[in-house]
Amino acid sequence: LDWGLPWALHIDERLFVVAKAIGLERSLAGEGVPDPGITSYGILPLWLLVAARQLFLGWVTGSGPPTYGSDFAGTVLLARGISAVWGTGAILLAGLWGKRWGTTTGLVAAALVAGFPALVQASHFGTVEPPLLALLAGGMLACERLAEDRTLRRSLMVGAILGLAVSVKA
Repeated sequence: LDWGLPWALHIDERLFVVAKAIGLERSLAGEGVPDPGITSYGILPLWLLVAARQLFLGWVTGSGPPTYGSDFAGTVLLARGISAVWGTGAILLAGLWGKRWGTTTGLVAAALVAGFPALVQASHFGTVEPPLLALLAGGMLACERLAEDRTLRRSLMVGAILGLAVSVKA
């Protein structure tokens, strides 16, 4: 995850995730109004990164490698960690969804998602594709469960998961 640090070499993580999350955090501290500026991405990844900065920035910004004390590089590292967790979640959710047709199907589904080059690459950078894929896989699993048994609880779960998915990309 620390590849290229202290520089953010992926344009999306540098300009559209990390810089916007820092802008969101600064707008909250300054004016009390959440304003990340103009962004082509949704707000959920930015809020998650702001929360991670509040909790872990001091821990990841040491004086040496990979961040060399840089708050920006530390934020890039946090964004990459969040992406990696979401990417792992996408693999698990795809496996759970496939398991509905049998254990072998679930394992094959998880293996295919784990080996998908675009997800592997996106999960190494602070981008929004891993959370989007994880939430869509979770949403599809929830939709299928709702189709089997229409309850208020399952309907609310589908709405919440797909609502979060929509908030990942604008």
